[in-house]
Amino acid sequence: MKGFRAAAALAALAAAMTMGVWALTAGAGAEDAGPAAAETAETAAAASSAVLYTVREQGGAICVFRGGTLLRDTGIPVSTLPAPDRALLEQGIDAADYEGVLRLLEDLGS
Repeated sequence: MKGFRAAAALAALAAAMTMGVWALTAGAGAEDAGPAAAETAETAAAASSAVLYTVREQGGAICVFRGGTLLRDTGIPVSTLPAPDRALLEQGIDAADYEGVLRLLEDLGS
């Protein structure tokens, strides 16, 4: 049952992020305007081959970082995930753009 709750929570978080409900950080710039503006800024940055986001475990929860700065603590316990996913999150999973973060969260939830 814990795995189902984690999957449902990750799916809900990914859906909220897709609809622009998720504010990455106060005063962060393009991200505050929603996914479309964030994607435009991130597309330009991704062209320079920089890793923009990292999804990893912190304090027992799945967290999203940008450039080493915590953007979002999902509040979803890593302990509810299968061992292979927990191992990946300990190392950190990089994403080049906003859509990549959404895909990671969806994958972790399935």
